[in-house]
Amino acid sequence: MKHKNNGFVYIAGAGPWDAGLLTLKCADALTRADAVVYDALVNPTVLTIAKNAELIFAGKRAGNHAMEQDEINRLLLRLASESKTVVRLKGGDPYIFGRGAEEALYLKEHGIKYEIISGVSSAYAVPASAGISVTDRNTASSVHIITAHPGGAGKKPGYKTLARLEGTLVFMMGKSRLGEISSELIKYGKPENTPCAVVSEGTSPRMRCAAGTLSDIEKKAAELPSPAVAVVGAAAENACGKNGGELFGKRVICAGLENTLAGLENEIPGAQLLRIPIIKTIKKERVKAPDITGFDCIAFSSANGAEYFFEYLNEQNIDLRRLCGIRLAALGERARLSLQRRGLIPDILAKTHNAEGLAEAIAEDGKCKSVLIPCSSRGGRELSDRLKNIRAERLELFDTITDMSRAELFSLYEPTADCVVLTSGTCAGAYREILPHGGAASVAAIGASTKRRAGELGIRVASSAETPDVRAVADAIRRAVL
Repeated sequence: MKHKNNGFVYIAGAGPWDAGLLTLKCADALTRADAVVYDALVNPTVLTIAKNAELIFAGKRAGNHAMEQDEINRLLLRLASESKTVVRLKGGDPYIFGRGAEEALYLKEHGIKYEIISGVSSAYAVPASAGISVTDRNTASSVHIITAHPGGAGKKPGYKTLARLEGTLVFMMGKSRLGEISSELIKYGKPENTPCAVVSEGTSPRMRCAAGTLSDIEKKAAELPSPAVAVVGAAAENACGKNGGELFGKRVICAGLENTLAGLENEIPGAQLLRIPIIKTIKKERVKAPDITGFDCIAFSSANGAEYFFEYLNEQNIDLRRLCGIRLAALGERARLSLQRRGLIPDILAKTHNAEGLAEAIAEDGKCKSVLIPCSSRGGRELSDRLKNIRAERLELFDTITDMSRAELFSLYEPTADCVVLTSGTCAGAYREILPHGGAASVAAIGASTKRRAGELGIRVASSAETPDVRAVADAIRRAVL
């Protein structure tokens, strides 16, 4: 059946786990997507690029399929038939044991336009993350990529032929059949002392590796989790760099807005940081604002308040020069940088990273008799309450709400996490809304107000950081999980 529509499907590869291996072309498609149908091996941080897309999980792991392939095909057809731009996002490359060709053929048969976006394949990137070059001019002039799970009940790879090959053998999804791989290759003539390595969760900070020979690799890799890639051949002799760091293997979810805690990855080496924003901001429409020239000071208690304020000025055709003579106050480094990017240097900086610190700095300045506070519908109240004997007026420019489009994604990864970082009281509320009965991971909170709000919601906070400084947050994460 042919479908006449303007829908389009990108069958794309996200690469292996490391989000830095995402191609620019795939990132561009995600920014334009109306819907993203993603697999289990896609790093959730990648999905934050798809800001306006519906996220649909269609992941598959051994013995557990969220959707069967026929369901996925029909889903892609339905979404495209609704004139949507769809990204079918797979781990690795969609055309290397990703069933991308099957989906492309199905779309072609139904008259749906599509494009293939290649991704970095785990067939070579995962071994490389463990120090293995799958080709070498001296020891491996060829590489052969094999699925350990060929289609059809009881079907096996052609071990008799594979055992005769002199190049590198890379078995995808090979962990559960490692015993079979070893015994069959030995059976058909591969020497028992042939080097072999298994790389688990490659390209991620949780990467683990076992090295040995065909005769003992099953035993040595027994404790490694899936997904894993098995490498057989001389190239495997160079396997396995050292893993380290006190947080090695720990999974941390940052649940705040996507632009928070930049650089946290560098402060928690060995840990795997997933950014899954469960809150989002929405601009308020038809804002009734007072004349800004009627205030002595404009106080920015957040970077979002600053960003929405300048967006408001632009929409209202208010020249920045109207701010001349008005003192500017900022709470935190991100709010200060937001002003600085516009050539504005704050006159007043908060002494401590909270509303009390900003109120104290404004009061000590002594030149502010009236203060305008650009904020969210829920924000700015503590600051205005603390500005005694000063006229303080809140300017509500945006709402911060639970991002329910990320709820399934958060629910999927939270049970596997060691720590969830809550960045605000609103973030704590979203956590409780998504997980009404609580989660499995320890919780770290940023700021006294976040910790207090979490407590009010019955969320047990294992540790907290007084400020959003990434080093302080990293210390809170360590206290929560070690």
